[in-house]
Amino acid sequence: LTNQNGETFSSSVLKNKIYVANFFFTRCTTICPKLNSQVNRVADAFTNDSNIHFISISVDPKFDQADILKTYSKRFDTANKNWHFLTGEKKAIYPLILKGFHVPLADASEYDQAIKNPDETFIHSERLVLVDKTGVIRGFYDGTDKKEVDRLIMEIKVLKSIYTTE
Repeated sequence: LTNQNGETFSSSVLKNKIYVANFFFTRCTTICPKLNSQVNRVADAFTNDSNIHFISISVDPKFDQADILKTYSKRFDTANKNWHFLTGEKKAIYPLILKGFHVPLADASEYDQAIKNPDETFIHSERLVLVDKTGVIRGFYDGTDKKEVDRLIMEIKVLKSIYTTE
């Protein structure tokens, strides 16, 4: 994949790190801004922690190129340098989201050519996915629900505590 700076992003960046993944697209006017605002809140809670990363993967990679992602990422003004906005080839991203993170995703334009509104085109999950240092999914959280996101922050702290005492 490619990050918002146009640099190749490898999963090796996430090796031995706790991370949170979410899925969005920059032209989204419905849940994506709310979702990424909540990710921003979580990222701000762990600004100085290099062992916690955040990956926001675009479900609209044809449009969401690195320069678009860079501009979009500035909306959140996070001080956390470990938040990666990612794009790439659809053939890599879609299986990763569906089979790797186990969340629903569809491009409605593939079966209804009449759809032109981006908000109707991409059907994706509002879930935030917490992944531990070994790559195991630890939980799914509704990224539009403040209480769920608060629970995510607490569970990241619990994971950190577990790794600290090991």
